[in-house]
Amino acid sequence: MLHADGSQVDEVTVVECDLPHFYETFLNYDMTQGDDEPYPGDEAVLDDADGQCRPAFEEYVGTPYDDSALFITVIRPSESTWVDGDRTVICVLNEEDADTEMTGSAQGSEQ
Repeated sequence: MLHADGSQVDEVTVVECDLPHFYETFLNYDMTQGDDEPYPGDEAVLDDADGQCRPAFEEYVGTPYDDSALFITVIRPSESTWVDGDRTVICVLNEEDADTEMTGSAQGSEQ
């Protein structure tokens, strides 16, 4: 899987929301393409993620994405992981500076 910055993600550590964290998962879904379909390309994967993540963000946080102080980051299949059957997209939210830790959940925060 690829992080939005293009780096490879092999492992994710899950922590409780009351502990400091950099990202908060608000949607995890599998793309609908079957195992026999070729990688649709980075742009198509990101377009799919945008169409899924934005509405889920608004429902989760309680404010439209364009009005929020938070940002969406997408962890997505890469061309190399696609071949192995990876279709999982993980939508996470974070502060503007992704190096800023959050404590508590953004769910219903209307930030």
